[in-house]
Amino acid sequence: YGLYNCRSDYILHLDSDIFLGGLSQTWVEEALQLLATDPSLLTCSPLPGPPHPDKILIGQNRAVKLNDDYCFEFKVMSTRAFLIDKRFFGKEKIGQKLPSALKMVKARIMGNPPYNLPEELLSDYIKKNGLKRIDFLGRGNGLWTLHPPFRVVGFYERLPEIIKDIEQNNLPPEQYGFYDIVDEVCNWTEAREKISSNSWKTKLIHAKSHK
Repeated sequence: YGLYNCRSDYILHLDSDIFLGGLSQTWVEEALQLLATDPSLLTCSPLPGPPHPDKILIGQNRAVKLNDDYCFEFKVMSTRAFLIDKRFFGKEKIGQKLPSALKMVKARIMGNPPYNLPEELLSDYIKKNGLKRIDFLGRGNGLWTLHPPFRVVGFYERLPEIIKDIEQNNLPPEQYGFYDIVDEVCNWTEAREKISSNSWKTKLIHAKSHK
């Protein structure tokens, strides 16, 4: 509904907790060119994680490397960060389908509506229509994203330093090629201890989202 109500046909969406590295000034232009030239392309996204020296993605077993550069194809959707032409949806309705019985029970317990997430609906749409999503770095330093998997006091205290390190690409080797901020950048011990000591309901709320 949010995409539908945007006045622009081209929409660049970023979740509010996404960090951007590389700081490319041409990535959007490059992505628009890809969308314009490939009718099977639904969305483009910045590279998930800073570029690995071996040009790989870590923990992304659904990624298909397209060439020798930092460009990968997916048959599933991630709604963390993407560029889309909303006119694509004028061709066919996405529709809504009920989630599994287990997901409906979990939604009711946590007070959420019993519907599938947009990420799941768009993934089904991609598979049904033979489409794809492409994540790529782009020219020069390109554009890439990082995501904090938890929210704890230590993270907010280190936030200015984390932002500076991302902007300057001053990150440990363990971070390259991975989409979530690793322990070597921010110590997540406090968050994991809280999760392990809380109820199963809280564990569900704080669990890492599917990528």
